[in-house]
Amino acid sequence: MSSAHKEMATIARFGVVGIFATAVHAAVFLGLSETAALNALYANWIGFSVAFAVSLVGHSRWTFNTELTSGRTIRFLVTAAIGLAANTGFVYLIVDMLDFRPAMVLPFIVFVTPALVYVVSKFWAFA
Repeated sequence: MSSAHKEMATIARFGVVGIFATAVHAAVFLGLSETAALNALYANWIGFSVAFAVSLVGHSRWTFNTELTSGRTIRFLVTAAIGLAANTGFVYLIVDMLDFRPAMVLPFIVFVTPALVYVVSKFWAFA
């Protein structure tokens, strides 16, 4: 398999893990906030935490095929924070500063931030 094909396979695995983690986050959030009547903010933090664990294990074991260490865990936590900061910055700039509709920020949230997180994950968090 060529290096380009290997890279595309890694990107595909990254996407699958990300989509699965997002689904887990949503399911935990809805389950706790709607069914268990837990405060939505608490339910979101718990959902994020479970999704983070899914992402961490999935990316470590499957996407990047690396050993899961405490250092990689901390670096991936920082990477997740970078993604959150990027999304927050995009929302602030596009919605709050430029006064565009919230839907206009979605391409950045859906494409730009995941690409950034992929690069940081590949070359730093799971390197």
